[in-house]
Amino acid sequence: MKTRAFLLVLALCCGKMLADDVRPRQLARTVYIVGMANELDQYLACRLTSGDVLRVVLDSAKADVVFTDKLDDAFWTWLATSYPSSGKPPNTEFAVKSQVPSSKADHGTVFLVDPRARVVLWSTYGKVRFTSPDELDRAAARIAKLLKINLYEK
Repeated sequence: MKTRAFLLVLALCCGKMLADDVRPRQLARTVYIVGMANELDQYLACRLTSGDVLRVVLDSAKADVVFTDKLDDAFWTWLATSYPSSGKPPNTEFAVKSQVPSSKADHGTVFLVDPRARVVLWSTYGKVRFTSPDELDRAAARIAKLLKINLYEK
């Protein structure tokens, strides 16, 4: 009898822990891709849709998650205006900056962000050495493959 009670409590605790585990695959079906350096966003959109990883939407309000290559002030300002927190006015501390990619060198990291919870769900690093279309497509294919493994094959 004690063993059954212990197993029941253990099962309930494990169930609670698993329910609290928020993974990108539970949240993401559609993605909005913020403009990226060297137009990587165009190649990434192609690879995400053709690989059946995520559907790319053109309206950020309809997206479950957002892909970006920067977590700078401009991104957080855009996020605050595109996804205002419930009951709170958008954060206007930062000056509104253009969404045109900066002239700074690409750092090679991309982030999958839950815009409503303000949480980075997934990221990967892969420096693109050259900005040729073939190299950008290879980088996008690698990102899409890694994301698909994380979303669906774990």
